[in-house]
Amino acid sequence: MLLDNFLLNPWVYVPLLIVTAVVVIFLKAARGSERAARIRDGFAFWIPHYASTAQMLAMAKFSRALALLFGSGVQIRDAVLLAGDAAGNVLIAEAVRPLAKKIGDGTSIFDALRESDMFTPETLDMIRAGETTGSLQSLLDHLANHYEEEGKVRMDKFTTVLTTAILIIVLLAVASTIFGFWSGYAGQFTSLME
Repeated sequence: MLLDNFLLNPWVYVPLLIVTAVVVIFLKAARGSERAARIRDGFAFWIPHYASTAQMLAMAKFSRALALLFGSGVQIRDAVLLAGDAAGNVLIAEAVRPLAKKIGDGTSIFDALRESDMFTPETLDMIRAGETTGSLQSLLDHLANHYEEEGKVRMDKFTTVLTTAILIIVLLAVASTIFGFWSGYAGQFTSLME
């Protein structure tokens, strides 16, 4: 009965609305502010299951951009810098900036990017294999295709799990309301019988 009264109280939903409004405002602010974008991207890398998916999708963008820039004849230092910016994640772009200088000084792409924990082992393996065999562009394109497909599958699973969790919460709230109603009704019926 206490849970039933709690769920029917409209003031219970005020904090939920406030939190939702703050999140929406923050996400809009993250589009224009690098600091807010850094917090958003750091939070995305923290969320369980979604973190690996977010990193995978960022690696797909990075790989695709690096393959196109490298294939177009852009200097490798500049190509890595631009690919970092194209990854769609501020943390990856910031991690790439000091590494691009090392690449410009003669360090291999693999050795430079290996120093950062932002890159997946598969990305680093493809870059190493591409540098060794001279087929960097085709291997990065292949990796980007793989990550994009895998990212779509993971996002579908993530949204399914999230939708199911929200549905269960709503069902529990409805069930507690129904249970509260019927237990109150049964209590009144029992008191009348006495």
